Amino acid sequence: MFKITQLFLWIALLQISCSNRQNEDSKRPDTALETGTLFIQNSLQGNFDQCVPLILKENDNLHLFDEFKNYYNKKPENWKKEIRS
Repeated sequence: MFKITQLFLWIALLQISCSNRQNEDSKRPDTALETGTLFIQNSLQGNFDQCVPLILKENDNLHLFDEFKNYYNKKPENWKKEIRS
């Protein structure tokens, strides 16, 4: 009886983990245009953590992204509020 319960729990955990992974994938953009739009929206809002998964991991891209983050973070708050609206 204990082994059947344990097996059932393992199957339930596996099913939950797979369904969570599908939900994460469904949030990702489907096309290059959607990816670019989402990247621009997040970067102008200052949500840089959400931009990182959208970047093609090449040195030039990462360097330009870091430069923009530094530029954005040095700007005053009133400028950031104007960009966000």
